[in-house]
Amino acid sequence: MSQKTALVLDDDRSLRTLLTAILEEKQFQVTAFADPLLYLDTLGRGHNEKTCPGFDIVLTDSQMPGMTGLEFLEKIRSTGCQIPAHRKAIISGDWQKQDLEQARSSGFRIFHKPCPIDQIYAWLDEVSGQNS
Repeated sequence: MSQKTALVLDDDRSLRTLLTAILEEKQFQVTAFADPLLYLDTLGRGHNEKTCPGFDIVLTDSQMPGMTGLEFLEKIRSTGCQIPAHRKAIISGDWQKQDLEQARSSGFRIFHKPCPIDQIYAWLDEVSGQNS
């Protein structure tokens, strides 16, 4: 079985570290960035034009420098990212009604801060095809 991979975007270092640890515990290889624009810029300098090369899931904060989590997910979708919507998640401590509705209608997994860790584990089990 090939290694599962995840992209984590969160400008809060402690939350980014926690999410990375959770994903690694679930056997994901994690790429984590504090700034979505820095992530996109890094890709621009590489040889691969796709914005989500090889990732199985994306977990992003809602409010970050330069763009929101919704804007980031729309950006990668518009540039050819083929990760299914149910494998993309946004976590926020301050959901605006319009953003929440857009995230739901897009099919993204929604988490509210503070988010019980068991909700994240349940989502990871679901997208990994596990029942435990």
